[in-house]
Amino acid sequence: MKKHFLLYFSLFSFAACIGIKGELKGLYSFYAKTDKKFPGLVTKPTAGIPVCAIPRTELQKVIVTNGKDIKACMEQYQNSVLYLWSPKCHGTLCYSPMALQRICKEKGIELFIAAEYYDGEMMSKDYTLVHPIIGIDTEYYNTSLTRNYVSKFIWDLTGQKFDNLKFIQFKNGHFERMFSSSKQL
Repeated sequence: MKKHFLLYFSLFSFAACIGIKGELKGLYSFYAKTDKKFPGLVTKPTAGIPVCAIPRTELQKVIVTNGKDIKACMEQYQNSVLYLWSPKCHGTLCYSPMALQRICKEKGIELFIAAEYYDGEMMSKDYTLVHPIIGIDTEYYNTSLTRNYVSKFIWDLTGQKFDNLKFIQFKNGHFERMFSSSKQL
């Protein structure tokens, strides 16, 4: 019985990761594929320029960076939250960037959105966000496996292990808590 449960659970988990056209969205970054198919969408800041200092003209692009740089941005705000966005996710704990921006604006929370993996189609939509979408720098973390680079990114931000929660809240740049629902904002 236990073996059957594990088999079904494994198959279900694997099937849940398969996105449109059979790609394994969520298991790998798809950074190179996105950069090639959507030229100019993904950009890395010039060395020495803080992510928060990127000119507003660049805001429609996906800014590739690491957790340490984002943490430095968070220090500028009294109350901020980072949402780990899975672009193809449609579950009850998956939120559109625009809906979250609206909620955060109403509550006086500075919103940062970090994509768990690269999806050029979803990332190139014209979201009206205060900050650009963050692409986690897979080269910096030396892995294309989503679980690995997201864990390292979260560690750089919080000093905590990644436990699959979608929101990370900061007060004056200091990690406060992780949670899973926008209702907890």
